[in-house]
Amino acid sequence: MNMAKEAFQASVSPMSKIALQNACEYFRTTIFPRERRRIYLVYKVDNCNKRVYKKLGDVCCWKCVGKGRHVLNPDCNGTPPEDCDVIQEQRRRARPEKLLID
Repeated sequence: MNMAKEAFQASVSPMSKIALQNACEYFRTTIFPRERRRIYLVYKVDNCNKRVYKKLGDVCCWKCVGKGRHVLNPDCNGTPPEDCDVIQEQRRRARPEKLLID
């Protein structure tokens, strides 16, 4: 957990708004509610060769016009904030992404 906390520079269980905002900066795109990304902590237990998965939270983000600003959508609602003109990017099929924490 401490490595995940360091990677997101904030509390991760449950994920704080700061950690979720950092995740938005990491993904660098609009993530609509229907395409929300789930963030898991995955670790391996050495003595039994078992992987453990812990869901940390869901992430939805708006990428706004103006310096590529990324805004957290903490409740994954479908309406962007008034001060955010969402950048419509070419739609691609969502792929799971991994943030590797060494």
